[in-house]
Amino acid sequence: MKIAAIALMALAIVGCASVDREPSMAGAWSFQVTTAPNAVTHGQMALVADGEGYHGTLTTDQGANTLTVRSLRVEGGAMHMAVESPDGPVTFEGALAPGGASFDGVVTYHTGQRFPMSGTRG
Repeated sequence: MKIAAIALMALAIVGCASVDREPSMAGAWSFQVTTAPNAVTHGQMALVADGEGYHGTLTTDQGANTLTVRSLRVEGGAMHMAVESPDGPVTFEGALAPGGASFDGVVTYHTGQRFPMSGTRG
């Protein structure tokens, strides 16, 4: 009886630990950046895990540029991303939705301009 109780407690602890893990960001994402009331930039990101976070590529419908996602980290639901552009660094600060299917936040361009950005998996 004691062994069964210990086994159930161990399963409960393991189950709780897996619930606290952040969802993986690896894979394909679609996003949009609202740069003016009637102007929206659409794009795609492809992310791969690198052990400490993620890196990958980002493309938009604003030209043929493929930009490098230097780093992306999720910490407690907060999302931090750094992208290298030809004109300078671009950063994103936001939140990953519970379950990891979408994100929302603010992108800051190298000029200091800030715009809302949101994305969905796929």
